[in-house]
Amino acid sequence: MYISEILAWSWTGHGALTTAAVSMAISQFVTLGKSFLEKRFAEIYKVWQGPPGKPSAQDCLQEIMAILPQVVQEEDIHPANIPVIGETLNPKGGQVRHFMRSSASVSSLEAYNMSKAYIIEHLTGAWSKYREAVYYQDKWYDVLTSSSSIFWEGNYELGKALHTIEDSYAPGHVTRKPGSGFIVQVNISGMTRIKSRTPRETGLAMRHSTIRTTKNLASSSRRRKKRVRL
Repeated sequence: MYISEILAWSWTGHGALTTAAVSMAISQFVTLGKSFLEKRFAEIYKVWQGPPGKPSAQDCLQEIMAILPQVVQEEDIHPANIPVIGETLNPKGGQVRHFMRSSASVSSLEAYNMSKAYIIEHLTGAWSKYREAVYYQDKWYDVLTSSSSIFWEGNYELGKALHTIEDSYAPGHVTRKPGSGFIVQVNISGMTRIKSRTPRETGLAMRHSTIRTTKNLASSSRRRKKRVRL
């Protein structure tokens, strides 16, 4: 895997990061020996795909959660990412999911708190849905709701949180203090250069544009040989 493929601020980067993280998390889970949960995940998989199912909880989780990279990537597709229009529609919170400031009128601290709250909200939502799915008693007459459909709702909640977490490590989105990694500035979406109040906090922000919103545009941008001077 090349370094360029794991940068959080690219479409493919989000996919690669999420795929690696989910695989690692599932591998860690199976070492815990949680027999009740392993059994339930196998049952939830069977509800989703039908008999005979899979005997391995690890295989079941890999397939049930395979949608996560796509969910994380698709968080980039929303009106607030359209230049000018996005800033007009939501001048304050349009870039919360990207751990960025929508405009200069939003302070770094405000943006930080809003994005942090967004992460907590969706992590809590994911935990709630996963727990509900584990304890849901499937019935033969269930049509609209099942343990698997509830689990999938948890995937979408987790995907929202993961997108913002990953973006918080992108140098175009935030400036982190060397060594400690603490966020000292949240950058403004659409700005090519941001000057901090102190020289220590000066950082460059990569342009946050609709290139992020589609795979094709992302691919074409990588093919361009011209170097962009920031």
